[in-house]
Amino acid sequence: MKIPPALQILSLWLLVTIIGTALTMTRADAAETTDPPTAPSSLVAPAEAEATTAETTDGPDVTPASTNQCASGYFCVWTQANYTGTIQRFKTQSQYSSIAVYRVGSFYNNRSKRVFLYADASGDTSACYGAGAKRSSTSGWVTYAEGTYLSTATSC
Repeated sequence: MKIPPALQILSLWLLVTIIGTALTMTRADAAETTDPPTAPSSLVAPAEAEATTAETTDGPDVTPASTNQCASGYFCVWTQANYTGTIQRFKTQSQYSSIAVYRVGSFYNNRSKRVFLYADASGDTSACYGAGAKRSSTSGWVTYAEGTYLSTATSC
């Protein structure tokens, strides 16, 4: 029986979420964490994230974290500060994409073009980041950004 790609992505996301939760609960400092107990209700499921190539999707991934994970031409977000935690990569240009991870703890725009982060799907609150922009730690609404737009223009 062949499993549909959307179900594969959703299954992977669920597995990543379960493993991430288990790892968080086993950390010695788990009681001191400031992570919210639940994700924002408007978060779009990763099954709706668009695949950019056969090997790469805009969905979450579990691998050792660093900016080296973000290949040239990609915009990447991590769930934790200092480019750690679950990563989500974006490559599709000129299209709004939902951020599937529950939190944006850090990000890297490893592209030659600008990127916009949006607080929500309505696009009311946004921030522009130029080529090569990195933030090892986020704050405010950016921490819970729900969408991104990879522009074809270079400056903000």
